[in-house]
Amino acid sequence: MDIWVKCDVKNVNTKFRLQEDITVEDLKRVIERETQIPTHWQILTLKKDITSKTGPLYQCGIETGDTITVEDRRPKVTTGFHESEQCKMIRHNIRGDGSCLFSAVFFCYNDGEPPTEAVVDELRLYIAHTILKNREEYQGFLEGEFKALNRIKSLLHDG
Repeated sequence: MDIWVKCDVKNVNTKFRLQEDITVEDLKRVIERETQIPTHWQILTLKKDITSKTGPLYQCGIETGDTITVEDRRPKVTTGFHESEQCKMIRHNIRGDGSCLFSAVFFCYNDGEPPTEAVVDELRLYIAHTILKNREEYQGFLEGEFKALNRIKSLLHDG
């Protein structure tokens, strides 16, 4: 038996026809295909958080007509720069700890806000996941493709 659910993503409703025995992880992959939000950045709520549920949707209490809210938990990265504004340079020391590139990127794109270790780890995962998912798009920027891909995969696990 199929069930129809609506997913509210950034105030846009999308209807999905799903098999009754589809799992939450399967649903997250469907949502990723449709919204480009990686599965590990999604928070799914029905009447309560169902993100970590592992069984079929019907065991989570999901029925035809329900609306599942999808929250995008990716770090917010904005430039904070507009052409009409003056640029100023700020010197800021970033500790060389294996995550310094990600710390520096976060610092620059968030108006000098120093990043927490958790935010840096999230940014590292997001960038590595994006590159791995879109290999063809980034292939020209990867020196020695095999070594570069292994390095990116290692970013998912360590510094």
